[in-house]
Amino acid sequence: YKQMLSYFENAKADERAFQITTKCADSIKEEMELYFKEDKDIDAALESAQTRMQEAMDEVKMVVEGVYS
Repeated sequence: YKQMLSYFENAKADERAFQITTKCADSIKEEMELYFKEDKDIDAALESAQTRMQEAMDEVKMVVEGVYS
């Protein structure tokens, strides 16, 4: 356990994981607001949210692949 402490003390967080989580959560929130407040069709709202989340994941994937290639 004590030998592992330096690993955690010197660890650096990769902010990209937080960015994708935020973008995905925002997509769901915004699309559900359109559904509840502006009568957007539920199927269209879910499809749009899914598309937006996939775009966010693809964007981060491209960055990560660029960094590690």
